[in-house]
Formats: sequence, structure tokens, C-alpha cells
Amino acid sequence: MPQAFSLRSRTNVPWIFIVVLTLPALLFNLFNGLETIAAFSSITFLLDSIGVSPASLKLRKKTKSAFSLVGLGILLMSATVSTLIVYLRQTQINTLFGIAGIYVFVMLIELLFSKREII
Repeated sequence: MPQAFSLRSRTNVPWIFIVVLTLPALLFNLFNGLETIAAFSSITFLLDSIGVSPASLKLRKKTKSAFSLVGLGILLMSATVSTLIVYLRQTQINTLFGIAGIYVFVMLIELLFSKREII
């Protein structure tokens, strides 16, 4: 957690962190419907699962997982994300833009508070 977010009140509550998390959540709920929240959650879950799958491939001898099943999982999750994006583009373009905006916002915040050097 960035140092600025770790400031605590007299009762040991990280109030800045709570405010910083609450404001975007309120705005998100005000301007988006349940469809956006559900689609964002689904896409994020699938992208996270796709992201950890290479670790499963790398550790497959230790975990005794089958390369074909992990590969099939990656393929099916990728197809699901693609299908959901195409569906949203065709039926709910505003929801898709909302989700893209959330991802851009999160990436900008991450870059702002990241301690890594960007080449």
C-alpha cells in the first residue's frame, strides 16, 4: 500500500485509504448498472485466471497438472473473454466503455503509485 494510504486516525483506522476506495466505488455505482458490475467482475476473474495459468504450466511437474488441461483452460477462458467483449460491443457498448474506463483508471493509479521504474 502506498505510504499516503497508510495514515491512520486515533482509532487506528486508515481513513485516507477508505476515502480513496469509497469515492470511486460510489461513482461507479451511481453511473453504472448491475450489468456493468457483473461484466467487469466476470472479465476480471477470467483475466486473473488466465494470468496465473502460466505459473500452473511452469509448475506442472510439481503439481502434477496436465499440460493439455491447463492449455485447454487458457483457451476456453480466452474464448469466453473474447465472446463477452464481442457481446458487449454489439449489445451494450456503454457498458464496454465503462469497463474499459475502469481498467484505464486502475492502470493509471497503479502507474502513479508504482515504485517501479518505467523504461
